[in-house]
Amino acid sequence: WTSRTSPVIGNCGAITWSPQLGIFCAVGDGSPWSITSSDGITWTSGGTLPSPGISWRGISWNGTVFCAVEAAYGIAATSTNGTSWTQRTMPDTTSWFAIVWDGVNFCATGAISSTAAISQDGITWTSMNLPSSSAWVSSAYNGTVICVVSTQNAKAATINLIEFIPLGTVSGTFFDFTQSTT
Repeated sequence: WTSRTSPVIGNCGAITWSPQLGIFCAVGDGSPWSITSSDGITWTSGGTLPSPGISWRGISWNGTVFCAVEAAYGIAATSTNGTSWTQRTMPDTTSWFAIVWDGVNFCATGAISSTAAISQDGITWTSMNLPSSSAWVSSAYNGTVICVVSTQNAKAATINLIEFIPLGTVSGTFFDFTQSTT
């Protein structure tokens, strides 16, 4: 790994890739900034995410829009280019930590919550239930299944975004994701 210089000061909360735009977009955790890069080497200051959001912990791309979720104030933001951001209202003020795109919907999960949220466009969100209240901090999609994991050793999966079920009761092959605390 090679260290690269960021045009902003602060921690990065999340990063994603847009193949359509040919850019990485990262968002700040502790400050409301975004940065972009076409090669992962040279980074450009992207823009300011909506206030009062400061803890942007998740970002995903759906083919036309970036959607970022925020943990301190429970909001979201969308951008078509990684630089101009519009605040979006989530279904509740959960501390949103993770977001993933499954080809049809964004799915966001939060910390110390039993709520997930889904949206086709990153603008209009609908709540859904997770199997337990936990710190759901990471998610991934493998083309068939969305898996979410927590820092409290909880794991869940959904195929249809109608119901999340705890892993271990689901048949089939799943990836095992772990959350590092270091």
